[in-house]
Amino acid sequence: MVSGNLSHHAGETVCSAGLSPTDWKLQINVSNWGQVSAPTFKRSVTLLDVDASAYTTGQDISKNPKSVMDSVGTLVSAVLPDSDVPNSTGIWEFLAFPQNYATLSDCELMRHLIAAWINTNLLPDYPIKTWHIQEMWQSLRRGGTYCPSSLACTGTMGLTAAEVISYIKTTYSGTESPLLYVCKKKA
Repeated sequence: MVSGNLSHHAGETVCSAGLSPTDWKLQINVSNWGQVSAPTFKRSVTLLDVDASAYTTGQDISKNPKSVMDSVGTLVSAVLPDSDVPNSTGIWEFLAFPQNYATLSDCELMRHLIAAWINTNLLPDYPIKTWHIQEMWQSLRRGGTYCPSSLACTGTMGLTAAEVISYIKTTYSGTESPLLYVCKKKA
């Protein structure tokens, strides 16, 4: 476990909160992906429930999401190299249908790192940067621990995947953590 004083100090950076994996999978938010290559759809795909099991397409697309897509957009492999997903898997597909990847030990971590990656690419003042995401992924994939490169961790120091996920969740819009505030809110 890495510890330290994370309380607010004068002159602290003001930053933007991002969206969660659940928020980014909604088609209404796909149009806000900005410079991130979003998927394109052959027809409207409307999410009916939060677990992505039912869509208004007349068919269950969870087993074959590409059946309603013209393009998959940014690939998971572009965000998280060496991940154990098929090379043609897009990040929207991964976020929208996590049940298709539930057997991966890193699935939940991957979902939050992808959401953080979208956030940091859209929000210049998002507190997690792409290099953080890459450090986290390379350290944590397949069961490791994460120690920020700015710290000197020894022995059993470092954050587990669950601890990193908890940290990332504090950066989402609408979340309040009594344990950790990564930045001051914008006025």
